[in-house]
Amino acid sequence: MGQSQSVTVLYVDHGEGLGGAEHSLLILMRHLECGRFQAILACEKGPLAQAARSLALEVCEVNFPRLRGHPLALLRLWQSGWALASLAHQRRAAILHSNTMRASFSTALAARIGGRPMIWHARDLYGRGHIGGRWYPWLMSRLAHTIIANSHAVARTIPRADVRVIHNGIEVERFHPQLAPRVARAQLGLPETSVLVGTVGRMQPWKGHHVFLQAAYHVAEKLPDVHFLIVGGRVFEADANYEQQLRHMAHKLGIAQRVHFAGHQAEVAPWLAAMDVFVHCSAAEPFGLVVVEAMAAARPVVAFADGGVPEIVLNGETGMLVSPGDVLHMAEAIVTLAVDQALAQRMGGAGRKRAEVVFSATRYVRQIEDLYDEILSRAAYEGHPRRAYRR
Repeated sequence: MGQSQSVTVLYVDHGEGLGGAEHSLLILMRHLECGRFQAILACEKGPLAQAARSLALEVCEVNFPRLRGHPLALLRLWQSGWALASLAHQRRAAILHSNTMRASFSTALAARIGGRPMIWHARDLYGRGHIGGRWYPWLMSRLAHTIIANSHAVARTIPRADVRVIHNGIEVERFHPQLAPRVARAQLGLPETSVLVGTVGRMQPWKGHHVFLQAAYHVAEKLPDVHFLIVGGRVFEADANYEQQLRHMAHKLGIAQRVHFAGHQAEVAPWLAAMDVFVHCSAAEPFGLVVVEAMAAARPVVAFADGGVPEIVLNGETGMLVSPGDVLHMAEAIVTLAVDQALAQRMGGAGRKRAEVVFSATRYVRQIEDLYDEILSRAAYEGHPRRAYRR
């Protein structure tokens, strides 16, 4: 397909923060086959818009309404839907691809107004304490033309049989196992010989950093020379006190001198390279992009066997999975890998190979491109009123 036949895809994300969903979206937009697809991002002014522009991606800033408890919620939803429909019409978008819950209602409305197919990219475990409960996936199952889930665990929470599971991918080459750990360790004041057990994630309670400290306490009882690292900063104002609570907890457990807080890091690869064992403590994780990144860095993973994580980590091969909430067995797994370096290296190497084969950006993007082609072919066959806009 030549440049004159490229298909425009309008991606929609409310862009309040820059988490795994947004990083996954940026990877998708960057790696779309040039000449076949043109990517445009509709999002609010904020971190996502800034990150997209820094990658030379086209951004159109729009506003998305907060629907909960606002007396004019429906009016605002109608306005944002028409604004997106107008943008899609102006840019001759063939497909609307919604990346977040807050943006999906406006996207669905815009798709109905303009007669365009809409993809809902589901990235949460709905119904497990989720803000949308079970009504949100029920409603979106009826509004979306096509649904992508980033894991089978997520797909099981959606009441529709034809959900397409496409695992997120990463730029594996950025997490080369040979990255020197010296820089990160030097910032922590740690020698290269010290065993470092770490975790990476936003400063939010559901990410389980407090669980990591509980496990660290039990590990420290058995291995007095091990240090612990938490990489991540807060995204939302509501989580402003969480880091302080963690620091207080470390003092209370008597391990404060061995727990290091690195804060937000734009590039996590050097910090993963500095770790000997990677630990992921969040429960009900929809996917776990950072788990894939740790595997790409050839680090053995210890995590809970919950959510989408068992689809990433092969227990006993690329890491160790324990029952959700079982801190003692998590600590035992960490001790095993910290002591048995040969086992840790073997699991790390297997994880790297799995990341290259199963979770590469190329594989991820090609699967979505194939889905776009399928949608457009179906639209053309069905005589879709706005079918297959090509430039």
